[in-house]
Amino acid sequence: MWRRKEVTELINGRFVLVEEDGRAGGAAEVRKAFDTKAGDIVAVKLLRTDEHNEKVKTFFEREIQTLQ
Repeated sequence: MWRRKEVTELINGRFVLVEEDGRAGGAAEVRKAFDTKAGDIVAVKLLRTDEHNEKVKTFFEREIQTLQ
């Protein structure tokens, strides 16, 4: 069971980050979060702000389509 920390950030009006440290990759960081609508622990991928280019955007759009 996860330990609830103070809510410091709500992502997309739904997800509360529950871990300070995540797994960092080349263009994003994956963090553990609590889905307030579903009541589940989930993984949230956060795109690095310095990686806003078309190549990265296209990669993540394809990843989203694959997961839907």
